[in-house]
Amino acid sequence: WRGRADMAPSESRGRRRASWVAVSAASWAASQGLAQPSGVSTAWLTPRVTFASHGTISVLSMGRLGDSGRASKPCHGRRASRFALAEMSYAVGELLAVPALGAIAAWFVYRRANGSANQADPGRQELINEYFAPGTLVLELPLDNGGTLQVTSHAASERDAPGSPMGSFEEWRCLRFLQSGGLIQSVTKVVVSPHSQLAKLRGAVVPLAYTKSFATVVLAALSAVGAPVRRRGKEQLRILCIGLGGGSVPSFIAEGLPHCQVDVVELEPAVIHAAKQGMGFSERPNLRVIQEDGAMFALRAVKEQA
Repeated sequence: WRGRADMAPSESRGRRRASWVAVSAASWAASQGLAQPSGVSTAWLTPRVTFASHGTISVLSMGRLGDSGRASKPCHGRRASRFALAEMSYAVGELLAVPALGAIAAWFVYRRANGSANQADPGRQELINEYFAPGTLVLELPLDNGGTLQVTSHAASERDAPGSPMGSFEEWRCLRFLQSGGLIQSVTKVVVSPHSQLAKLRGAVVPLAYTKSFATVVLAALSAVGAPVRRRGKEQLRILCIGLGGGSVPSFIAEGLPHCQVDVVELEPAVIHAAKQGMGFSERPNLRVIQEDGAMFALRAVKEQA
């Protein structure tokens, strides 16, 4: 649709509602693998607002690359400003609706695939005090670029580890960079087994709010552009994470999207060592770690693909 200053308010609102429903349905269908944009540019994600010298308003919030829009009738003064603000607010609302719906759809796909739709989030906010409390030092390592990292363990109230060997239990692990004032960089929940020296990270648990947001935005963006968030034949999705940290986000994505290949590039060898030895991170067929500069890796990967 094209917002027009000469359109009756009720007619304009009706068209916008219909457009919002259509975009939301298309986003949900794409995320579910039921529909995929064919030959349509994603340039419609960017609104274009133009103001002609005579005060004419033309807003195009959804259009393929190259659309020019039709001229609308002149609109001057306060009326022009009022319509401009209304059109821009609706355009922003539509842009936010697409990734939000995509995030919800992607999250339900993940929960359904793991059979945990009726369970409480094991990384929910109410448990934050457990890993913010003083813990036990697991390891401390110097960083090549200066400073020190530290991994600590913290008791968890939900300790049961179903499906693990007898005597296993769950606990929190925290990664901190001490030169940053000891702020927590990453948190994971791990299974500690009496038969193994290394803890095992639970990929489905994403404790910190910012890592939850990061993972959600990634899934929403992939869904919005029609990427194969769900398996579609032999089509494979490759995801690059620059920076490993404790490994919670790449583990979550690799476990939730087993048909995707996740590459993690980390510059600091101490971070890789800490993630594997202290945070429970481990590589798997669809998840690998490369010690390298992230920008250089990305440039080389693009050239190889070309």
